[in-house]
Amino acid sequence: MLKIDHQGDTVWNKTYPNINGITKGLFVRQTFDGGFIISANEEIIIDSIDYHLIIKTNSFGDTLWTKYYNTNPQGSYKGGGYIEQTTDSGFIVKLKGNIIKTDSQGDTLWAKNYEGNALGGRSINQTSDGGYIFISSELIPSTFTVETYLTKLNSLGDTIWMKIFNYHSAASVEQTSDGGYIISGNKNFTFGQPSIPYLTKTDSLGDVIWTTTYPYYQDHSFLTSSQQTIDNGYISSIWQMDTITYETDILLLKTNSLGDTIWTNIIKVGDSLQDLTHIEQTIDGGYFL
Repeated sequence: MLKIDHQGDTVWNKTYPNINGITKGLFVRQTFDGGFIISANEEIIIDSIDYHLIIKTNSFGDTLWTKYYNTNPQGSYKGGGYIEQTTDSGFIVKLKGNIIKTDSQGDTLWAKNYEGNALGGRSINQTSDGGYIFISSELIPSTFTVETYLTKLNSLGDTIWMKIFNYHSAASVEQTSDGGYIISGNKNFTFGQPSIPYLTKTDSLGDVIWTTTYPYYQDHSFLTSSQQTIDNGYISSIWQMDTITYETDILLLKTNSLGDTIWTNIIKVGDSLQDLTHIEQTIDGGYFL
């Protein structure tokens, strides 16, 4: 984990050795106490067992505790790994097929399985009523198409409602200031077809208000995350790859409250960018990825 200052200079750099196998870091978030929470997967090759783990650190990146969550034989905890701190100082973790709620020490309060997680969706968010909203996608083998599920939970993880969107593959969902939701993802996510980034705005019950697509980018373009901005518009991050040179770019897309494009900006990163997970607006009006 790398901590940098406001000028991009390194403050500290910490590594967390593999304990039982091959470990892959997935997400990191700053916590209310100024420390950090890390979400990761660990695979024990000899026994073919997969674990999910979270690591809590202080503000200097030193480990305070580590908790493991054993998978079932089908490995349903493997994949995903988006983590967020909740208002009770605990954590909510979205894995591929499962959601785990923990207390502030990482001990499990409840863990539940939900349908429609075959391809996963990166995010889960606590909503203003203390419940949760998450997005997930499922491949339909008979048609090679993808369906997206927007699911609202209460504080105990029980499903309140679920909406299904055909032809979508979802990446993230965030609650908006009006109580509705903004969904980001990619249409036509099927074998042999280029994906088309999209934004969908819903009301508080998950009913669609508008959907806007952004089809004028490279063939390999994947919208990975969106967030409402202080002007009530949206900022989105799009991962792009040139199919000839295999160079990758980050495209920032700024829209108004109706999804109309205001500006775009391309950040060249060469061939080193394998994934892009999250974008957020900072207090000075800028953004970080």
